[in-house]
Amino acid sequence: LSMEERQIKEGEKIHSCLRTLFYKRSEKLLGCGDEASFITLMGFDLKTCHLLHEKFHLLYGEFTMIGKWDREIQRVKGKKGKKRALTTKDCLGLVLVWTRTRGSIWPLTLIFKVTLSLLKHYLNFDCYVFLECLRLDSGIQVQLPANKEEALPLVDAIRKNYLLLHKEQVFSAIDGLKLYLQQSSDHVIQNMFYNGWKYDHYVTNIFLCTPDGMICAMVINVPGATHDSTAVEYGFIYKKLGCLFDSCGAKTVVDSAFSLKRNDFLIKSFQKD
Repeated sequence: LSMEERQIKEGEKIHSCLRTLFYKRSEKLLGCGDEASFITLMGFDLKTCHLLHEKFHLLYGEFTMIGKWDREIQRVKGKKGKKRALTTKDCLGLVLVWTRTRGSIWPLTLIFKVTLSLLKHYLNFDCYVFLECLRLDSGIQVQLPANKEEALPLVDAIRKNYLLLHKEQVFSAIDGLKLYLQQSSDHVIQNMFYNGWKYDHYVTNIFLCTPDGMICAMVINVPGATHDSTAVEYGFIYKKLGCLFDSCGAKTVVDSAFSLKRNDFLIKSFQKD
């Protein structure tokens, strides 16, 4: 192996990019072009980060950080005020890096070279701006295929890769994801999030994904004591899948945690298959 290939194999190139980030913020990381560093630190590759920044940059200057925006951020009235301490690339990087943690923001003060109080202020504001970017982009909104024309390409993609489903019109798969939660001191709240099957405290999340990598339906932050199938009912996903099945016959693959009774649009998966 060449010297560069050995560095990549041993992780030295990734570590050097991360060291650069600690001193020169995420703007320098965007310039280094190292895919592994992006995925490790932000959860996205280089191309996706640039696309997100294009959307984030357009809205970042339209909202003000002044005032009380605990529920809704306010648009800028004029162009007065001081220059912000963090650039748009820093702010987007702050949100993405924070999503990779368990909620602790102390390490972020070292990465972005700002004090804790300023970082909290920016993080709250940047999360609102980032959510607004996602809300306004119809192409990345969480929604099921609207008609048969949108569902059929997904069905064809699954048929090509999974021979056992060749005769079925499957367009998606659904599964649950349990995330750890700190135990509450209140025994009533603690009991809501305690999962007897896993012997720990969780919040339950349900995601329905399609072969193109999109999340088309989801239920998030349900108390961990709730069964996956019950969480799906809370989110009306069974009802939505039933309507789609009636219109174009599209089905969804599930595991044993979901209810097949009276749901003809579900197909149960097995370990041996």
